[in-house]
Amino acid sequence: MSKALFPITVKRGNVRVKIYRSKTRGCWSYTVAHYDAHGRQRTVFAELDKAKQEAELVATKIARGELDVLELKSDDRLAYTRAMQLLRPAGTPLEVAVMQFVEAARIQNVAQVALEAGNSPGIIFSNYRELVRPKDAEAWFGIVPADGAEEKIVEMKQVAA
Repeated sequence: MSKALFPITVKRGNVRVKIYRSKTRGCWSYTVAHYDAHGRQRTVFAELDKAKQEAELVATKIARGELDVLELKSDDRLAYTRAMQLLRPAGTPLEVAVMQFVEAARIQNVAQVALEAGNSPGIIFSNYRELVRPKDAEAWFGIVPADGAEEKIVEMKQVAA
């Protein structure tokens, strides 16, 4: 078995993300280090595999110019990835699918939802009917960002019909 030589460098195009190893209280830890618009960023992991996964993800995001677009925790990242996989065959963007799903439950008028979304009632029925309760729809539309996230919110202007 070969030993990893530290620091480990993860490369994506001209992007380099490093993983450093250090000992704290007798245990090894692994620090993923990179630079973004806010300066040097470091994230510490107890397991090398998790540090490697994060370094690969960060390097890919930086290389694609996506670093500051969205940061997801691992559970949210899995949910997003799965949702995108499920929507790919239908060719429906995630935002449209969620809007149709929740709006149909909220207003209970599939024809109106389909018209607003540029879709057909048949698609709404086949993909979303009875999958969400009205109280769940209200809860979804009641979600607000955490404190301190206001500067990341972009207000959408209402367009007159």
